Amino acid sequence: MGPSKELLNLIVMSSRRGKPDSHHHNKSISTEVITVPTEKPRYSITVDDELMRRIDDFRFTNRYPSRSAATVELIRLGIETLKKKQEEAAVSAEISEIRL
Repeated sequence: MGPSKELLNLIVMSSRRGKPDSHHHNKSISTEVITVPTEKPRYSITVDDELMRRIDDFRFTNRYPSRSAATVELIRLGIETLKKKQEEAAVSAEISEIRL
């Protein structure tokens, strides 16, 4: 059994120019680690431009706070729709068998 809370470490990197010294310019990288508690699993997906536009349209039309929240809702709606279609097909098959 895993830990009760997973910790997601985000590394935020920003580059900025350091103060020039007498010989050359230094470029420094600052790194900050932010620990964000999460219990939800995460994964990435790749979509084409058209699907991204449709997700963004859904997001703004329905006032979701983020693209991620909109995508999760679209996935949930799709799974519910698929489940209903499968249940309807099963009922239809049962009715067909009864009529035979």
